Amino acid sequence: MCSVERKSEYGGDWPLTENEISILDTNQESLVDLVDCSELLVRLYSAQVINGKQRVTTSSEPNDLKRNEILLDIIRRGSIDDYRQVVRCLHESNQSHVAMLLDKGGGRFSTIGYMHAYMLVGACVHTYMICKFPGLADHALTQHCHFAKMGPST
Repeated sequence: MCSVERKSEYGGDWPLTENEISILDTNQESLVDLVDCSELLVRLYSAQVINGKQRVTTSSEPNDLKRNEILLDIIRRGSIDDYRQVVRCLHESNQSHVAMLLDKGGGRFSTIGYMHAYMLVGACVHTYMICKFPGLADHALTQHCHFAKMGPST
């Protein structure tokens, strides 16, 4: 296994750790779709996360998706301090939902997977309660339980 030597003379702890890289990789598609660069670039420039050339280059791109891809590439090559500043600037630009992705991880699969699992468990518990205690449910839901046990009625 190769070890990476951290270089503080490049602006904080550099390069990013495997954790930050993994978060960026896992959430790449979501981040490209979600980030709003308009106010964020100004904040990142003020926080010295990006330089003037990077700001102009990113801003001059014709669409949001391309701007976000370039910005994510800049973040990926930055320091851990820069990464933390990006999270802070996202919060300040009313993009806390995006900041949380970078701060805590996430990813499409895990976010959607947990949501679907929660809904499925809720539906199963609800169906069990209706079938077990039909007096608690209205007639239509009781009929659903009957249908599930007996098949369609004529």
